[in-house]
Amino acid sequence: MKKLLALVLALVLALSLVVCGQQDSTKTDDSGDTAVETQYYSLGTASSGGMMYAIGSGWASLMNKVVGDKYQFTSEETAGNNANIAMIESGEIEFCCNGTMSLYEGYEGVAEWTGGTSYNKIRVMFPMNQMVLTAYTLEENNIHTLSDLNGKIVGLGSRGGAVDGLMRDLFDELGIVPKDILNDGWSATVTALSDGTIDAGITFQLAPAAALVELEATKNVSFLTFSDDELAALKKLNPALADATISAGSYKSVTEDIKTVGDIALMCCSVDVPDEVVYDLVKATYENAADMQITHNAMANWSIDGVSQCIAQYHPGALKYYEEMGITVADPVVVPKN
Repeated sequence: MKKLLALVLALVLALSLVVCGQQDSTKTDDSGDTAVETQYYSLGTASSGGMMYAIGSGWASLMNKVVGDKYQFTSEETAGNNANIAMIESGEIEFCCNGTMSLYEGYEGVAEWTGGTSYNKIRVMFPMNQMVLTAYTLEENNIHTLSDLNGKIVGLGSRGGAVDGLMRDLFDELGIVPKDILNDGWSATVTALSDGTIDAGITFQLAPAAALVELEATKNVSFLTFSDDELAALKKLNPALADATISAGSYKSVTEDIKTVGDIALMCCSVDVPDEVVYDLVKATYENAADMQITHNAMANWSIDGVSQCIAQYHPGALKYYEEMGITVADPVVVPKN
């Protein structure tokens, strides 16, 4: 009898220890409610000094502020759109800044940087603004058109980036042979033009780009024009590109509109990010639109109105929010292969 009683007491004691242990592992907040465990994410931006870097870093800081109890972000400087797509695919990052042009290349696996592989994990959360293809130089270099770049040193941004791949393909298409191509970040490329290391640079930026405005303060900057055939060739190389304009007055030397092509900048994430997370983040972004608008001058007029103009595939969590807001999105044209 004593042995049976001892066994029962031992079992009761063991059970009480298990229950206590379970209670101790449950987190509660100050009100006594169960606390939400913070989820940590990485955001890929672009090279420092550029629009994507500034907007991406600003958005990450904003999210850390307004939904930081649930989600915390670390923004990372990267080589840009194409690198971000590859890192989304591998799971190295979960969120990134990007553009419709690069999403098309990744989904289709058609650009050199893809190696023929389709990158299907990236999805759109919300559009940001239109970036325009801008070819710039100094007046003293006497360069006015793309054909003038034959035998010149041209800066195309980060190696394997969106501009680098597009312009290398275009040069091949048009038979343009630069003397050399410099691959470096946005700020470094503008500096290279200023000090004479390169003869011209090409980039996707919203006009006016701050770095070029600053360069105009000390140098006579000029901008190359594109022929109709060159613009058609660009849109053939990447159907996600659309007609765009660098408006007269955007820069001191731009006295007439310059016809060019544009790419929609996007905030993106992996399809593997849960719908609830994406919904929360998109909702928090638009509910704090005023703070989003001051992340960069390119975002000054940013609003939810641009959602319907995006032609790339949205994440289901973003679509849920837009449906609640009564916004009809366009049927996606830029879509993953699977």
